[in-house]
Amino acid sequence: GGNGRTVTLYAKGSAAYHNTYGIVVHRSRPTQPTYLWVHDATDYELLYQKEVNGKATYHHRKKVMVVVDPHSWYPVGYAIGDADNIELAQEAVANAVRHMRELTGQYAIPYQVQSDRMGHKALGEWYAAMPTPVKYTPAAARNARSKIVEPWFRQHNDHYVNRYPNWSGHNVTSRKENQPNPDALNTNRKSFPNEATVVEQIHECIARERSDKMEAFRAALATMPEGALRTITRAQFLTHFGRRHEWTNELTNRGLCPTLLGEERPYQLLTHDFQQHLGLSFQLYYDPADLGDVLATAHEGSLRYLVPAVVPVPMALADHTPESRAQLAGVESFKKDLGREAINQILEDQDQLRQLADMLLADAMPRLKKADR
Repeated sequence: GGNGRTVTLYAKGSAAYHNTYGIVVHRSRPTQPTYLWVHDATDYELLYQKEVNGKATYHHRKKVMVVVDPHSWYPVGYAIGDADNIELAQEAVANAVRHMRELTGQYAIPYQVQSDRMGHKALGEWYAAMPTPVKYTPAAARNARSKIVEPWFRQHNDHYVNRYPNWSGHNVTSRKENQPNPDALNTNRKSFPNEATVVEQIHECIARERSDKMEAFRAALATMPEGALRTITRAQFLTHFGRRHEWTNELTNRGLCPTLLGEERPYQLLTHDFQQHLGLSFQLYYDPADLGDVLATAHEGSLRYLVPAVVPVPMALADHTPESRAQLAGVESFKKDLGREAINQILEDQDQLRQLADMLLADAMPRLKKADR
């Protein structure tokens, strides 16, 4: 009654008041995939051991950000890290957009995204700056019911995570019968995996849920109204979701040769337009999950090229394939074209010089004749 509302608000605060007395708004799921994505992070309920100050410790868990499409409760994207922050959210959304290409053949972005209020101002600006702006609607402050990802995490734990011996349970407030035996956990703790292995376990769990739900989600995507799927290009993906290389890279006759993920990787584009910028330094954007090409930009973005990775040509003739022979023939043909273009330019320049000399001489002759008089 009225007294209960007053006592709750006074003694427990607005969040408790809202959760107990706030009128529940019943909402329906989106009618189409990608109309809404929701992301949230949690301490993933798989423990791993780690040495700290020379001593083995067993209580560690990874932070996992998941992007869920509520149309089918499909985990369209995720990222694994150590803290709930803006970078983890952006990585999870990038994973989602990348996974959409695996499902549809195109990079696709959502119409709307909801999350908790962590970094909501910066995330709002990031979503607004997408090639096609995404409507960002962070959850209302102190409104636990608006966090619709939490039921997804519970079912994910029940169906995919609790099979592992290092499963830590739901959370400390869950019912006792839903929790693992703490004595058994303590006894088995020395067999807990290391950090790298628990990361693989997380990948496995997400992959299993995706596998179980993928057919239905793909079918829903295939029946979307024509033109309803919001797609972006590879260049747009790299601009907004790719990583910016920390150094500029000069274009030489070897191509662009940045060091990515600890390894020098050559990229080359065999077009006359690109090759005329030999000696120019480019800013590169790349996708760590797909290094098949990079986006090279210069002059404040007025020059933009998707530059493919160089595929090495075999040294030994016995190693050649029809594809590698065709590739080599294409390179040699392009080199000849560049050579002919350079020669033609020299000849054209010589003709222009002759014409200029003739014009200067013709202009000077009357003055020379006057001087002779």
